[in-house]
Amino acid sequence: MGYTQYFKKKELTHDPKTWDAFLQDCKKVACRFKLCLPQSIQFITDDDKVIVGDIDTEIGDGMGDGGHPEFTSKRIWFNGVGDDSHETLSINQDDAPSIEGEGRMVSYYKEQWERDKMISGFTKTAHKPYDLLVTATLVLYKHHFGDLVEISGGGGPEGYQAGLDLVNETLGCKIAMKDIYPQDCEED
Repeated sequence: MGYTQYFKKKELTHDPKTWDAFLQDCKKVACRFKLCLPQSIQFITDDDKVIVGDIDTEIGDGMGDGGHPEFTSKRIWFNGVGDDSHETLSINQDDAPSIEGEGRMVSYYKEQWERDKMISGFTKTAHKPYDLLVTATLVLYKHHFGDLVEISGGGGPEGYQAGLDLVNETLGCKIAMKDIYPQDCEED
């Protein structure tokens, strides 16, 4: 079973300030899950509430074996844990190294960049519980980077609704579906 979430990045290197804002929001949302992370990753909201794992889904490293997920200045890299893992979500702040050097994947990304001026990525989640954090992360990715990022998925806009709701609830936002997933969305 596939059920895939896709993204396209239309620049090799994201602006560090925008990346940092994106990263901070991702961390706040990720703290809603049972993370395999040190306690120091907890966030305190403006009204002194601690955001801590109230969603009963474990999020671990990109290998799915329960190590620490990465939410860093270089990348976001996570998966579910154990039987609830499937494929990794990996988003890099800087993909320039992806098109430098030699090798099969370097050739793939280099050709993609030269042909389409974009780097694409995807994650097959098989509808496993960590898909909620995948879609929330991609909602935030599109929200922060606007036209420099496209997201899509096998579930269409409906496949992103729970992630969008989680972002809006956690961060107190009012992001609309048409703003992050304009294809196939009807105008309000």
